[in-house]
Amino acid sequence: QPHAVAVADVNGDGLPDIVLPNARRTVLRAIGFAGGAPVELARYPLDRPVVTAVQAFDGPEPGVLVGTGDGVLWRITP
Repeated sequence: QPHAVAVADVNGDGLPDIVLPNARRTVLRAIGFAGGAPVELARYPLDRPVVTAVQAFDGPEPGVLVGTGDGVLWRITP
């Protein structure tokens, strides 16, 4: 299985957060580290497992792209 981790500023605080799937690859979790301890910022359930790498993108609407086994590309924005 490919590694599916992205670095993005999910909560807009100017600090990098990480986005990664759970063990079953059906939920993406955004984890922040402001204050030094990991904190779950958001949870994005998917109806099929992630099979391609997670990719963060910037722009007017920043977010994360993930691909599933059936060829669907999901765009998730905070």
